Amino acid sequence: MRNVMSIFVNRFKTDEDCYKFLSEIKWPDGRFACAKCGNTTYHRGRSPYSRRCNRCKHDESVTAGTMFNKLKFSILIAFKIVFSMVAMDKGNSSVELAETHGIQRKTCQTFKRKVQQAMGSMQQKRLTGTVEIDIVNIAKHRAQDPWWVKDPERYIAIAIEVSDGQPGRAFAIVVNEDKQTELIPIIERYVHPDATILTTEQYGYKTAMKKRFKNLSFIEWERLTLLYGHFLAVQDWIGKEYGHYTSSYLQGFLDEFHFRYNRRHNYWRYFDCLIREMTKNN
Repeated sequence: MRNVMSIFVNRFKTDEDCYKFLSEIKWPDGRFACAKCGNTTYHRGRSPYSRRCNRCKHDESVTAGTMFNKLKFSILIAFKIVFSMVAMDKGNSSVELAETHGIQRKTCQTFKRKVQQAMGSMQQKRLTGTVEIDIVNIAKHRAQDPWWVKDPERYIAIAIEVSDGQPGRAFAIVVNEDKQTELIPIIERYVHPDATILTTEQYGYKTAMKKRFKNLSFIEWERLTLLYGHFLAVQDWIGKEYGHYTSSYLQGFLDEFHFRYNRRHNYWRYFDCLIREMTKNN
């Protein structure tokens, strides 16, 4: 495991460090527009880095209108949780994060879902080149320990780029059924039109798929080797970190996994990007 938390501590030592960083994102270059009246002049507010409108006297905190608003724990702990979700090699479950930071498990779960929501909203570019894609039951091949998933009939569309036999970017989307009609809009949304698509054939959908995508080939699941390996990694992540999840939260877990996976080579940059995303979404 990378010893990255020491690097984090060097950058963010106190709540004030975090508030200062948020203020620079929320009000870049000192720009301000009152949320109540639109006035652009202000003076210092009551709380750290808050701003009070000179016209209507509305006091706006630096966390107002962001995903950090009305936290039940310190902003420094919130930053540490976000950083752990981005940078730590194996990730942390809500239970582990709650115990580490001395907060309630339910409170931690609620905040973690906000982080996952922001991760999912940071849309990536379409997959390019050769793309392996299919719909798979998330509980498939796990009959030996079926306790890990409460909903054994939950399907995901999962895809990965392949370049010179090596895996590239990937994503997974929750779908309703194990049918390739579910796959068509996902390919159109997340895969580049010029990509070469490899998927398995399902009876009755071959003609429709061929008409829609010019560079599509059907092969056996066993030959989608990189996709299968990636699926097992996703499955292990869900089973190990979130052994008692309910299906309504599955997309959040998939978004977290793929945010980490696709951005694993520069965690500091994407930590900053994620904080910015959480600052502009309430």
